[in-house]
Amino acid sequence: LFVAGHETTALTLTWLFTLLHGRDDVLGGMKEEVDRVLGTRDPAFDDYPKLTYLRQVVDETLRLRGPVAMTARTAVADDEVLGVRIRKGDIVMPYFYGAHRHRDFWPEPERFDPGHFAAERSQGRNPWSYLPFSAGQRQCIGNTFSLVETVVLLAQLVQRFDLDVDASVRDVKPVAMVTVRPDKPVTVRLTARQSWK
Repeated sequence: LFVAGHETTALTLTWLFTLLHGRDDVLGGMKEEVDRVLGTRDPAFDDYPKLTYLRQVVDETLRLRGPVAMTARTAVADDEVLGVRIRKGDIVMPYFYGAHRHRDFWPEPERFDPGHFAAERSQGRNPWSYLPFSAGQRQCIGNTFSLVETVVLLAQLVQRFDLDVDASVRDVKPVAMVTVRPDKPVTVRLTARQSWK
């Protein structure tokens, strides 16, 4: 519970910084939305559904660099998947990282594109193609909390600071442990925006 309450959110924001390098279009879109929806006031819970672009950015970050790459599940019945026989009781490891890059679900799957989660592009998408919190009866119970927390934190960050992501993030690689972490520090310089000076 403690890990899920802070580490996964911190990792999501860390990975977001690595994806933002050189993407002034995404940064500009986030600033525009935050300035329009919030101005200089603190976000309230009612603002969350209005921060649609920030949610798309967070979802796209979770698609490409979700803090959890896979999880263990017990097969409840005999099955066969791509010629591999699975017996009831076998432990299987759904590989979220692979599903999130499958070309049948995602055009340009390696490209950071928050538009993947625009309403018009999400209609009819296979529900098993995006699983940052797993799915079914064992879906993470903190998924809604995590999304709200991450979007609100990101809104406050973008509202108050200009972000300068160090070019060294281009060389950051994911390392899968219990969670998926960067292999080295991610450096971001924050400069107070004019409206917050």
